[in-house]
Amino acid sequence: MGNDVSSTTARTLIPLDDSACWQLYNGVNERSEPISFFIAKQTFSVECRRSIQYLKTIRHPNIIKFLTGFKTFADQDSFIADCVHPLANKLNNNDIDSTAKLCLGLYQLSQALEFLHEKASISHNNVCLISLYISLNGIWKLGNFECACRYDNLNKKYLSNLKIIRSEECITPEEDEK
Repeated sequence: MGNDVSSTTARTLIPLDDSACWQLYNGVNERSEPISFFIAKQTFSVECRRSIQYLKTIRHPNIIKFLTGFKTFADQDSFIADCVHPLANKLNNNDIDSTAKLCLGLYQLSQALEFLHEKASISHNNVCLISLYISLNGIWKLGNFECACRYDNLNKKYLSNLKIIRSEECITPEEDEK
């Protein structure tokens, strides 16, 4: 796929219930292949750029695959990725119909986290349902890297600065200790 965004067509807005940073659209590229458009919300442009930078450099089958970046007409940072849907939507619609599929998905998530921690020395800092996506072929993928950082930059101040966009379930009690 080339970098020509004008030859792509956004077709459907996909609801991202609690995403503070992104709007998700699914569409097709010039070869009629399904793709996803992640368009940053202006309020969190710094965090969205961080997410894009990580996705540009990280390659793993269980992490959203960055294809190309672009700016919208309103100068919003955005990118095109392999076609995914929010996992929460699939779980709410009972599209994941067996325990075996759930176990496989959790295993895929653990593979992504193992890669981030062991190979890339990156902490995601917001692993929750809104950070999980599912591809068209049923593979679970980790996304939303706006809170991520390398381990050597991870500290309480960094995490507290991101509390506004982090999911409540991801904030550990230790972060609030003095």
